[in-house]
Amino acid sequence: MKKTCVFFVVLLILSSSISLHSKSVNVCGKITHASTEEGIPGANVVIKGTSYGTITDKDGNYSLEVEFGQTLVISFVGYRTEEVLVKACRIDVSLREDVISLEK
Repeated sequence: MKKTCVFFVVLLILSSSISLHSKSVNVCGKITHASTEEGIPGANVVIKGTSYGTITDKDGNYSLEVEFGQTLVISFVGYRTEEVLVKACRIDVSLREDVISLEK
């Protein structure tokens, strides 16, 4: 009986810790131009390996439901694509111009 109780307690602890790691959180932030710090409207913010994402508003702000540990891919035409690991609920990213792409 005692072994059975211990087993169920351990099982309960493990299952609750697994569910904590898979909870979605609302991540928000602002995508800006690196040199001017102005917001970039229409930038893509997508969870890597999925088609789930959003675009920034007219001021460069975004909001997206993700899980900690996932990677956000931020892109916009004429700028270098950035990848950011989700470790916080607010992620601001500055994009730099991709001069090579603009010259082609």
